[in-house]
Amino acid sequence: MGNFWLYIIIGLTAGGCYGIYERLVKKKSQANQSSPLIVCSDCKKEYSGSLTQCWHCGAKSPTPKKPSNSWIIYVIAFGGIAYSYDFFDSNPETPTEKSCKSDWKLCANNQQIMDVSGKWEEAAAACKVATKAQSKYGNPDFPLYSFASYNKGNDFIETGVMDIAEKNAQFQNEYGVMVHTLVKCTYDINQGKVMNIYIE
Repeated sequence: MGNFWLYIIIGLTAGGCYGIYERLVKKKSQANQSSPLIVCSDCKKEYSGSLTQCWHCGAKSPTPKKPSNSWIIYVIAFGGIAYSYDFFDSNPETPTEKSCKSDWKLCANNQQIMDVSGKWEEAAAACKVATKAQSKYGNPDFPLYSFASYNKGNDFIETGVMDIAEKNAQFQNEYGVMVHTLVKCTYDINQGKVMNIYIE
């Protein structure tokens, strides 16, 4: 989050400085130029734009448009969105989770091994390859997030072995029909390989 906010501050500062610079240059340029002639909307005659009314017929000059401050609104809105993104982050990382990312042995439990350490992705990929190797009739189909079932506790850390399962795998039978099948996989975290595959 620190870098995220740093980029926002740099961007907003640069945008604000550019807006101020642009206004100063424009104001100085206008001050150095003589007032242009404008056409009266009533009598259609020209008169100096520095006057508040036409010197021919007395009609009032149109009110000049003020510079737009819409960029300020955008800056505030963008800052509010960024603040909300940070403020409403309901899952900030704890010190244990940060350590778990760098070393799975520092994870607190099986859930952190699965959700934080990155070992679940490695195990799931290896388990799918091992399962396909044992399939008799073509390649089985797996859901997007496969092998996400596991038992709670901390035995993954104590043993260095992950027991994960996929309840919604689909295997083709001898008749060419895809059937739901339970697959259990035992994965060795230390060696990074599958120890056993059980297909129900």
